Amino acid sequence: MRVIELVAENVKRLRAVAIRPTTNVVEIQGRNAQGKTSVLDALFWALAGARQAQDRPIRDGQTEARIRLDLAEIVVTRKFREQESGRVTTSLAVESADGARFKSPQRLLDDLLGSLSFDPLAFLRAQPREQFETLAAFVSDLDVAEFEGEQEHDYELRRVANREAKRARAAADAVIVPEDAPEAPVSLDELTSKLRDAEAANADRAEAGEVLARKRQQIESHRGTAKRERERIESLKAEALKVKAAMDDRLAWIEKAEAEVAATKLPERVDTAPILNAMSAAGDRNQAYEKRRRWRELSDEAAAQEKAAQVIDNRMNERKRAFEAAVASADMPVPGVSLDDGTVHLHGVPLAQASDAEQLRVSCGVAMRQNADLRVLRIRDGSLLDAESMDVLREMADANDYQVWIERVADAADGVGFFIEAGAVAEEPGA
Repeated sequence: MRVIELVAENVKRLRAVAIRPTTNVVEIQGRNAQGKTSVLDALFWALAGARQAQDRPIRDGQTEARIRLDLAEIVVTRKFREQESGRVTTSLAVESADGARFKSPQRLLDDLLGSLSFDPLAFLRAQPREQFETLAAFVSDLDVAEFEGEQEHDYELRRVANREAKRARAAADAVIVPEDAPEAPVSLDELTSKLRDAEAANADRAEAGEVLARKRQQIESHRGTAKRERERIESLKAEALKVKAAMDDRLAWIEKAEAEVAATKLPERVDTAPILNAMSAAGDRNQAYEKRRRWRELSDEAAAQEKAAQVIDNRMNERKRAFEAAVASADMPVPGVSLDDGTVHLHGVPLAQASDAEQLRVSCGVAMRQNADLRVLRIRDGSLLDAESMDVLREMADANDYQVWIERVADAADGVGFFIEAGAVAEEPGA
């Protein structure tokens, strides 16, 4: 559907206008404050509903305003009336070509009206993320939220894996491993057992030596006693036999004890110095082994984390390739449009870096694709568009059989558009 005729009476600055477009690009021209914007607003309000209208949609000094929009298949009539209380009410009627009225007129219009149909430049004013989501809707069988959620999840997993790998690798590099570090630790238990046996043997030897020393002392003591007893025998003849017997017994014990002493040979003293030296060396070697073991453990951990990060990276890259393939196979509104990292690209570069004309082409292409039934666009502030952008606009309107209403500031009619002056059409195209 296209606009066959727009009639507006007492809408904002308008007194009465009737516009019947003859070209795909409908230029509404005029000086400022003459009613150009009011024409585009009337077009918008007729379809978008009273909720889009301004607080004062009626021309100053009037109490009623009317908009009639002929779309060939349907005719839309919207009226505004100012009550005595100052509140403005509105009514809407939508009729088919044969005069039949629709029961839910606004719902019908809402279904026709695309989100960008009446302001395609809103796409360019949107944030890159909003532009991305708008174009992502053209990619079939692609859940962008799911894709980005999985990418974000894997990105965090990869970040953690790389962080842990870096930590483990740094810790491994900080471990200084001696060149002669053993591959296995030295057993201190065996050396400790040898030292314990040697110390026990030396303790036994010392105890035996003390016993022998005590026996030697006893021998000397008994020898002195025997001498004194011998002298006593001489002096005490009466007790000689008794003393002699005691002496003989004592001499017999001495003989036996001397034999025992002579027969006893102490073991050689065990030198513990080599064992102690071996234990000290074992401690040093075990420290070197522990450094090698710790280095190997950290290196293995770093390698595992690096491998995990690579697996995640491969999964993300594969998912991204699938996403890019889906986008590449999608029927985009404009050739060369792609989606990458949450932004819209045109011919491989961000849309924001494209020329104004290229950006306009994308914006209008999106708007035209969104609404195939109501083939009407509205562009305000058209004076901001340069000649190249206007050429793009005309080219796209003709190529897609779309009707584009555009507002442009002009001091005088140029025979191209509808020149609005004092709220009415002062001159039509070609006049």
